Amino acid sequence: MHVDQESLRLIFGLKLRTLRKDKGLSLKSLAQSTGLSASYINEIEKGKKYPRGEKILALADALETDYDDLISLKMKEELQSLSDILGSNLITGLPFDVFGIETRSLFELISQSPKKSGALMATVLELTRQHNIGVESVFRATLRAFLDMHDNYFDELEGSAAEFSKTMKSHFSNVHRPSKQELKDFLKAEYSAEVVETSFEDHPAALRKLDYYVKQNGKRYTLHLNAATSERKKISLLAQEAGYRFLNLKERRPSPLETHLDSYQQLHNDFCTNYFAAALLYPSKTFVPELKNFASQKAFSESEFAKWMSSYPGSYTMFFERLTQCLPRHLNVDQLFLLRLVKDKKKRSYSIDRELHLSSLHSPHRVSGDQHYCRRWLSCSLFDRVKSPQTPIVATQISNFTGTDNRYFVLSSAWNQDNDLNQQSCITLGVYLGDRSKKALKFANPEKHSSQTVCSTCEQCPIEDCQERAANNTIYQRTHQESEVSRFIGSN
Repeated sequence: MHVDQESLRLIFGLKLRTLRKDKGLSLKSLAQSTGLSASYINEIEKGKKYPRGEKILALADALETDYDDLISLKMKEELQSLSDILGSNLITGLPFDVFGIETRSLFELISQSPKKSGALMATVLELTRQHNIGVESVFRATLRAFLDMHDNYFDELEGSAAEFSKTMKSHFSNVHRPSKQELKDFLKAEYSAEVVETSFEDHPAALRKLDYYVKQNGKRYTLHLNAATSERKKISLLAQEAGYRFLNLKERRPSPLETHLDSYQQLHNDFCTNYFAAALLYPSKTFVPELKNFASQKAFSESEFAKWMSSYPGSYTMFFERLTQCLPRHLNVDQLFLLRLVKDKKKRSYSIDRELHLSSLHSPHRVSGDQHYCRRWLSCSLFDRVKSPQTPIVATQISNFTGTDNRYFVLSSAWNQDNDLNQQSCITLGVYLGDRSKKALKFANPEKHSSQTVCSTCEQCPIEDCQERAANNTIYQRTHQESEVSRFIGSN
């Protein structure tokens, strides 16, 4: 088991504290028998210090235990779950400082009551295993919470993108519409950045469907772009690479594969560079006035939206992401969600691979297990209309979530994926229909769009006569029966 230095100090401190208490020794008495100060031993037990070899030997002798046993990661049975979860990176990998919590304070709390903390963490670890929740999922949930805290708008990154744009003015023929070649040339000239476009057909199978990967040689990185990837996505990836260089972010993962995500910092840097790229390719100076003009239209035009989306050089996903950045800040529309649904045409299955919720967790969201997402979602019905791989389909819907008062104006765009003919993607922006959103988005009038009653998944759906159902509503039936029993018992 690999653990970082902070976890190593905490595990050693917990073992020392447990052994001392098992021997009935106070800090003062252990200090006297080892020649160490009581305050220093206290710092060790709290995980703040890790002693040198001769001091560990003195502690081992005083506690009548072996040196090797004291420094090993193996703990007593009741504390082993605590050691397991520390080694899993679930605790140490999380950026508690994002939420104003110092990791040190958390460790001190654990050290005060290790058995109870261990039992709690064992429960958390068991839940993550049962629901197949990896550390990567926890990292992404943390990032989404961070974005929600800031309404998904970051002035510093906006400023950095604007500053970078100015430095490129002499290189771009049009500063607001950077081309792929201009980005490649600038990266080469300013940062000696190597960018290679090549076919991935001779690569291992796991790499062939990727848009990119990064190879490191010493301190130098080479960005490999899949030749089969669309030009729009290549431009977005190059703009993101510019973000890594300009923001001087060193820690990065070598590919978008989940197995290559080693830390929250890597994911956070991914976000920063992606935001930088969106602000660069969709600059506020032009994008925000266009957004306000579009929002003022009383009728939504799918063709005009597709034309607007295609007028910028970046990917369609990045266009929608830019909407989620600008809507809260510039139009005060902050109750929204963004989902990207992927359809595997061969398996006829759906999965969510990108997700954002602002202001709250909205009704449509990722679920674990083998549940079937509601086939009445606009995303699902839109896939069948996709014909050309380069031309996105755009559509709108008013989604009424059954069992709640939640209504959303839903805007979706679907297309075929570049590197996998068996997969399609659909990006969906959902805006909660409240007074503010109706005022800001004139076209979001429920009477002017088709309406559909939807649910999160088929398994949770109470609609009995649904013609689109892909699975039985087993979860709803179970919870409904439990509610019936509870009501009956409560009535007596």
